[in-house]
Amino acid sequence: MDGLAIAFDILTTTPAVFAALAGVAWGIVGGALPGISPSIALALLLPFTYGMDPTTAIILLGATYVGA
Repeated sequence: MDGLAIAFDILTTTPAVFAALAGVAWGIVGGALPGISPSIALALLLPFTYGMDPTTAIILLGATYVGA
């Protein structure tokens, strides 16, 4: 149960919430553009994730896939 509390604390931080919102928004836009599949939308985000915290980057990529 402690692991669940730790995960919830990480997921409710400000950078994680903004990453989730930005990822879903980009996934919707990337999914709506002709010729861009969810995998291409993820590939376009990879250069931006190199300088991020790993948890925030995973949240961003996961939210992009779900949004697409």
